[in-house]
Order: sequence, then C-alpha cells, then structure tokens
Amino acid sequence: MISGISLESKEVTPATSISPKSQITWLTVTKVKKPWFAWRGLVSSKMEKSIPEYQSIAGLEEKFYSFWEGTDRFGGIYFWRQKSDADAWFQQSWFDRTEKKYGEKGVVDSYSILNSFVNPSLAQKGENLYAILSYRNIDVKGDATKEKSLVYHVSLIDSNQKKCSLMIWKDEKTAMENLSTTDSDELFYIPVFFRK
Repeated sequence: MISGISLESKEVTPATSISPKSQITWLTVTKVKKPWFAWRGLVSSKMEKSIPEYQSIAGLEEKFYSFWEGTDRFGGIYFWRQKSDADAWFQQSWFDRTEKKYGEKGVVDSYSILNSFVNPSLAQKGENLYAILSYRNIDVKGDATKEKSLVYHVSLIDSNQKKCSLMIWKDEKTAMENLSTTDSDELFYIPVFFRK
C-alpha cells in the first residue's frame, strides 16, 4: 500500500493505455473554506496525517489533497470505485461537519469517469502535482498522452451532463502551459496524495 506523499505504480501500464480503470468509475472534487490563519504548510501537514483515515474508506482508491489556486479553498480530488461509495462518504454529516469546523458547508462536485490515460511513470515522493479541471475539448488520444509530465488525463461527465477533463501534471511549469484562464479552467495545487 502506498501512502504519504508518495505515488508509485503497483503495475506497469503502457504509456499508450487509454481505457477506464475498471475499479474506478466516479470522481469527486471537494472545496472547503480554509481558515484565514492556516498557512499552506500547516494544512498540508494535517492532510498528510489524515491519510490513514482516508485509506480506510470503502471504495476510495486514490485521493489528491488540493488547494484551489486563486481562492481560499482547499479539499481533495477523490477517485472512487463507484458512485455509491462516494455517496456513502458525502452524507449530510460531512456537510454539517465542514460547516461547524470552517464556518460554511463544503462543496462536492461529482463526475462520472468516461475514460482515462494513466502515465506509467507516476509521481515520486516529494513531488508537488498540479491539476487542471477544464471544459475545453481536449482529446485524450491526442498529443496530451505523449507529454511526459502528465500523470493523469481523465475524461468526465459532470452532474449537468457536460463533458470536461481533469489533467494532473508533475510540475507547475507544464500545468501553467496547459492552463487556459480565458476558458475558466480551475487550477489545483496538490501537496499530498495516496493511492491504494
């Protein structure tokens, strides 16, 4: 089992592999208000300490702890086996808990996974990742799969039945080169992550 800020592949997937992971069909992105006094280093250390709790959640295969850049929000990008696993975790008690702790209810955006590209050369311990959630028309079978700093490219359908994509990059430079501010892409900084 892999934990902490290390993300390593248990099996080698060819770089050209573009298919849904059979055990992962649902993705959620949470956004919670960060306390004004909590600097990123403090929040990141608490994220890392919470890994055992999240690893024990039924159906949760991977979690990328995140800060939504340009906002005062933090949260996570969760990869679930199925929607019912996510629904079991994000019950009313989760929203009540975030409201009590942070002064307002957290937001949970949900997506069905259509297909995904997973780079066999996944991130190593100590690397910070960056994710972009985009509604641009991005072809997962195109040039993105040739990009060595791309960790994930996931094609999604949101709760309004709109197609979108999540890309997770190994470095800030490449993520910024692929960010479109005119298309309202959302950028997330990922300091901590795990995969079962």
